[in-house]
Amino acid sequence: MKAVKNAYSQFWDDDYSNEQRKEQEPMIKLILEKVDHDFLVLKQIMDVASRYGYLDVVTFLLENTDNEKLDIMKAVRNAYSSFGDDDDINEQIDKRESMIKLILEKADPDFLVLKEIMDDACRYDYLDVVTSIRDRDDGEDDINEKREKKEPLIKLIIKKVDHDLLDLKEVMDKACCYGYLDVVTFLLENAKHEKLHIMKAVNNEYIPFRDDDIYEQREKKESLIKLILEKADLDFLVLKEIFYQTFYYGYLDVVNFC
Repeated sequence: MKAVKNAYSQFWDDDYSNEQRKEQEPMIKLILEKVDHDFLVLKQIMDVASRYGYLDVVTFLLENTDNEKLDIMKAVRNAYSSFGDDDDINEQIDKRESMIKLILEKADPDFLVLKEIMDDACRYDYLDVVTSIRDRDDGEDDINEKREKKEPLIKLIIKKVDHDLLDLKEVMDKACCYGYLDVVTFLLENAKHEKLHIMKAVNNEYIPFRDDDIYEQREKKESLIKLILEKADLDFLVLKEIFYQTFYYGYLDVVNFC
């Protein structure tokens, strides 16, 4: 164990460059391959490997050790932090995404907190990670859970892509149909309203969400209509029609809001 500590203790030295650390990766992997794991502190090795972007070491650990002996979510958090000052920002981003995608692919799902990983991926604009999480869960969730997981990806796309390349009317239409409040909010706050079909979006709220119970339907519809009334340019709203519809369906919160 003393020999193992000598092999990776220098990685914590601030004077030790990233290039020197990379040269030590084969040594760590060799130790993992040859030494009885009962004599190793696997959590610490995983910590070092994920912190400095040692993909081969992380791969070996995830494929050949009991994942319960690793602190996998700490490794994910390490991957969202910098690997060091020697890399430029684009190289760091590539390394982080590669590390997180590797962990998602290889780790036992029981030791992953996907919501936390998804939230951070959206925060740092890691589109590949968002897509990876969405794809891995598409076959496991009911229809509403699938929709909830797709909303962050849609929001990320409309945030980053030139709006001239998107059919914003269709995006708005679908967002209202599926109750994507965050997407509707972003569109109303950041897109030109003449590029949205706002009244069609309002009318969508009087079409039932097939997969929800009646109370969830009412809450979603009322929330979206109130959001549109609050955020949309009034020139693109037919308030008389909205008031009639909300009164007809008994949406008292919307009537009071009007």
